[in-house]
Amino acid sequence: MRRLSPINSRFGSDRGKLIDRYYIESFLQRHCTDIIGKVLEIGDPRYTFKFGGERVTHFDVLHITSDNPQTTLGGDLQIEQNLPLNANDCMIFTQTLLFIYDVHAAIANCYRFLKYGGVLLATFPGISKVVSHESDKWGRLLAVYRSLNLEAFRECFWARECGG
Repeated sequence: MRRLSPINSRFGSDRGKLIDRYYIESFLQRHCTDIIGKVLEIGDPRYTFKFGGERVTHFDVLHITSDNPQTTLGGDLQIEQNLPLNANDCMIFTQTLLFIYDVHAAIANCYRFLKYGGVLLATFPGISKVVSHESDKWGRLLAVYRSLNLEAFRECFWARECGG
């Protein structure tokens, strides 16, 4: 085990489930009763179906570009655009918000897209390595995302729900 390079450069995907997916799926399993009604997921509906099942009455897949064949809604979370307000019972955003420049606007819009009492299930990277071709772009920024996201969630969700 005395080595400076990883045992595997494919995040372990050739040996089973990726470690971050284990924790993401454990989180979603714990909150599966919140995946109900009209659900919006980023990129593909994988977790909507896996953890929502028959509780889901309608789903949409949000993607910023139109090259994703599973997209039902195109748009940018940073801009209100044409996304439906007060429309979703649940939103599932796994490993997404770190790629958004104006995270505060994106989280504020998530709040607007949810019905009253709706739930945003969001995960953030923390234990996965940064892929080498993206480390120059994202590696140094990962350290600040936690505090940015906490503050944005606090302002957009907690303060509004608590009358603050």
